[in-house]
Amino acid sequence: MKKCVMFDFDDTLYNFTYALKMSLFNMVRYGHISKSDTISFFMDIKNYNITTFKNINAEEVQNGNFIVNNAFLLCAFDYYNIFCTIAKKYTNYIITENEFNNCFLEHCSLSDGTKEILLYLRERGIKTVIISDGLLRDKVKVLNYLRIYELFDSIITSEEALSLKPSEKYFELVRQKYEFNNCDYLYIGNHISDYIFAQRCNIEFRLYNPDDSFANIKKTADIKNINALMEIIPLIETSEML
Repeated sequence: MKKCVMFDFDDTLYNFTYALKMSLFNMVRYGHISKSDTISFFMDIKNYNITTFKNINAEEVQNGNFIVNNAFLLCAFDYYNIFCTIAKKYTNYIITENEFNNCFLEHCSLSDGTKEILLYLRERGIKTVIISDGLLRDKVKVLNYLRIYELFDSIITSEEALSLKPSEKYFELVRQKYEFNNCDYLYIGNHISDYIFAQRCNIEFRLYNPDDSFANIKKTADIKNINALMEIIPLIETSEML
């Protein structure tokens, strides 16, 4: 029987990429960036992101040996400061962090079936954990806005793991908290790094794949809806008993 279900957060349990993209579009309008500068502004955002991650050793990340520090986390994941830094080139208007956060949050919505499966797991006493790259404060803001914060037992981010997925350090921290056997864990994610992470940790994995991305991953079962776990978990438990 599974005792702990771990979830990736961004773009698995909610629509992170869409919300960030829409908030940036709105911030362009709120920040009085002219229409003629909009394309240039977004190219600067894209190039900033590419440059930030280009400066880290990809092999170290893949091997789980990359150690993050606060400076890197702020450069890579503090989207408000990234926006403000680049916006200075185009406007004198200063957008407050509260304005930026509100604009981002209003576009956030849960993936279909997320709340239902979390309640299902809680009712059965199964631990629920978020494993996500980025800043804890940002995860908490979104969880509170979506009203699911109280449905998780633990949240582990890069700040605590001092690394990025697919580093096993995330799982080591979970094991320290719950001390279950590897077969007691199930991990749900939407990216190749989630798949590699589960493989390295020797834990069962399901790929959240609503739009058939990552079709090259053939060794795992896809789920199109988070709610599908209600059917999958009893089947997993039955197969383990055979």
